[in-house]
Amino acid sequence: MIYLNFSDLTEEAQNRLLENFIKDVKRKFGDDMSTYLRENCTCFEMMVEEACPE
Repeated sequence: MIYLNFSDLTEEAQNRLLENFIKDVKRKFGDDMSTYLRENCTCFEMMVEEACPE
């Protein structure tokens, strides 16, 4: 599990880093992630929100 800590960054910087993180994860693990999401009836955005609550 990956935990992100944005406590000392501006909201704009936090959002930019989160967007970059999401793109990177999809690029690296796209096929495996798609299979996992389909098998567990969930979506990527929900997983990110659970891992990175505000």
